[in-house]
This record gives sequence, C-alpha cells and structure tokens, in this order.
Amino acid sequence: MRTPEFMIDTANLDDVEKVWDKLTKAGVEPSSLRGITTNPNALAKINCNSIRDFEITVYKLTHFLTRCGAKQATLHVQMPRSSMSNNELDMWVAYIKQLGDGRTKLTMKVSPYTRTLEQLRAAGIYSIIPLNVTGVADAATALRCFTHPVNYVSIIPGRMEEVGIDASAHLKMLDQRYTYPRGTAGGGRLITGSMRTVAGLRRALDHNNIPTIGTRVWDAMTDMDYLGFAGPWWDCAPFEPDYLGDIPFIDQRNVDLTQQFFFQMDELGKPLYDEFVSKQCK
Repeated sequence: MRTPEFMIDTANLDDVEKVWDKLTKAGVEPSSLRGITTNPNALAKINCNSIRDFEITVYKLTHFLTRCGAKQATLHVQMPRSSMSNNELDMWVAYIKQLGDGRTKLTMKVSPYTRTLEQLRAAGIYSIIPLNVTGVADAATALRCFTHPVNYVSIIPGRMEEVGIDASAHLKMLDQRYTYPRGTAGGGRLITGSMRTVAGLRRALDHNNIPTIGTRVWDAMTDMDYLGFAGPWWDCAPFEPDYLGDIPFIDQRNVDLTQQFFFQMDELGKPLYDEFVSKQCK
C-alpha cells in the first residue's frame, strides 16, 4: 500500500489546525504531511498584505509544522510577482531564507516561464533553496520544468477540469516518468493542486503525485472520507503501467490557465511586492 503523502493548501493557521486534528484522529502520521502551500491568493484570504503580516504568518505556519512533528515538511511561499529582476530575486531569496521558526525550512514557488527558470539557474538559486514550479496546466510544460533541477512541479487539475481539459490524461502522461524513468526528465516530485471536489482529489490519488489540498475539499470530506484518506484511498490501483498513450491534446485553454493564474497572483501579490521592493531599495 502506498504511504499517504500530502500538503495542506492554505495560509490560515486555524484551518490547518482543524484539518490536522481530524487527520490525526483518523490515524494519519506526521511523516505523511509534506508541507503547507501558500500563494498570494491564500495570503489575501487572511488579509496578509504587508511585510509584517507576512513574517508573522510564515512564523506561525513553520512553527506548526515543527511542533506537529512533520520533520520532512516545508512551508511553500510564492514569489510575490511572477517575474522579478535579478537583483529583486536575489534579495527575495535571501529575505525568505531567514524567515520562520528557525527549524522548518521554506520552499520557494516560482512560475514555469522559461525566462524565470533560466534566471534561477544563472543566479545559482537552485542550490540555495528548494523550488516548486507552480501554476502548470499541461504535461508538456511540466516535463519541460522537470528538466531543470527543481524539487517540485505543481499542476492544477481542478482548474483544468473546470474549463473542460482532461486532467487525468495529462497526469497519466506524467506518470510515465516513474514507470519509464530512463532517459526522461529529472527527479523532482509532481504536486497536484487546485482540487475542487473530493472526487477530484480521489482521481488525483490514482497517479504518482503529492496532492496539496485546500480548505474547500477538506470541509467537504466526511468522517468516513478522512478515514479513507488515512490509508485505503492510497491503495487504489493506478493506471495500467504499460500506458504509452498519445501526448494529451494541448490548446489555448492550457496556455490561458497558466497566464490567468499568474495574472491573478501578481495582482494579489502587488502590495507585498511593492513594500518589499520599497524597503530593500532604501
């Protein structure tokens, strides 16, 4: 049976503690919790729009991961803007590395844009902090991101399904990294996010990934669902291991999803970005 591995997708500590209480009662071990993921949207929902609020939130969330015993877990925080200058990026990495409770580390979430990934490589940031490429809406882009030495690539099946994209086909294609590893992309882990329903979460679990699960899905889960999530759901049969289907169809919807994702994140992250740049440039 597969061991549960998951992340909690929210910046709200009260929600994290409520979910964790239900999970521990269902029998989930701290080693299964691989982290907490946040982004400008999650921060906006708790009115975290200033540097001071951001630092407090990061401390609270990292301290939770430390005290609950999730030793492999990290807190994922996103660049406040999808593209930053070389100097801004260097300053942002140095800044977030010294945040938190001093024990639980941070992972930086970045955009899948080629210019950003090359910028990270040129600045040597791949060796400085773990990286999670987020907002990916198709298997081809995910595989391209895996050619860089990133720790995670996050695909957004919930958003994909909302616009009629067959997310399962893209996840099956990405599963081939594990079934046929020779000659394929690097060793980073796949994250599935943006699940909208419990059924969507269960579909994601059919594939080799780490789901990051938001409050909407946790709140929709019954007590029996929590018990299933603690073990039996992970014992489901994955897709046929000899799957070598065609590359999933990619069209403008996939491109638009990623662009819209970062347009939203850039708008919501603007107050934090503006304050950060203003203070750093003084």
